[in-house]
This record gives sequence, C-alpha cells and structure tokens, in this order.
Amino acid sequence: MTAKTSNNERELLLAIADGDEKAFAQLYQQYYNQLSGFLQKFSLSEATAKDILQEAFLRVWLNRDKLPGIDNFSAWLYKVVSTENLTHFRKELRAKTKISNYMQAMELQEPPLQHSTSAEFRKLKH
Repeated sequence: MTAKTSNNERELLLAIADGDEKAFAQLYQQYYNQLSGFLQKFSLSEATAKDILQEAFLRVWLNRDKLPGIDNFSAWLYKVVSTENLTHFRKELRAKTKISNYMQAMELQEPPLQHSTSAEFRKLKH
C-alpha cells in the first residue's frame, strides 16, 4: 500500500467517478487478490470472502462521486472492506444467537405427550 494515491490510480478514480465501468473493472482486478488475501487472515471461506468483496466494491461504485476527494484510496478501500467484514461477523453472530436462543427455548418446553401416553391419560381420566 502506498501512502498516497498514484497519478495513474488518480486518473482511474476520476474515470470511475465519471461512471467508466471499464476503469472500475480494472480497479477491481488491481485490488482483488490483495484484498482476498487480507480477508483470508480472518479464516473466512473463499465464498464468504468473495461475498464481502462484492459488497465492498458495490459500496465503492455507489460512492464513486466521492473518489476524487480521497487522498489515500488504498487505505480507504481497506477500511471499506474491513467494515463489510465486521458487518458480516455481526450478522453471523446475530444468526447464531437466534439459533441458540431458540434451542434453549425448545429445551425448556415440556416434551409433547406421546400417543400411548395420551391414551393412558384418557383411561385414567374416565
């Protein structure tokens, strides 16, 4: 990572800000392997890392009008990817918590009466 955005990258960012999809594809290819390696440090599956990168680059595209004002694009992009990664972990934690809470609730419930037990209960009742 460089401390400042290079002139070539600055031109690429300006083109993307103007809606140039080819320039965006070039930027994507330029950073994809580097960012994928960064995400692998978090023990993510390849599919999950790919999803996070897609979300991050979608955010780049949606905020392309801000690209000309970014002095250190690489640092900004890593921040976007880190934020998407954190969002992924939070969603995963919420899902696991919901499953855990559901399982605990199921354990606290009384088991349903089995068919034979139900028949025996009716005999005792009469």
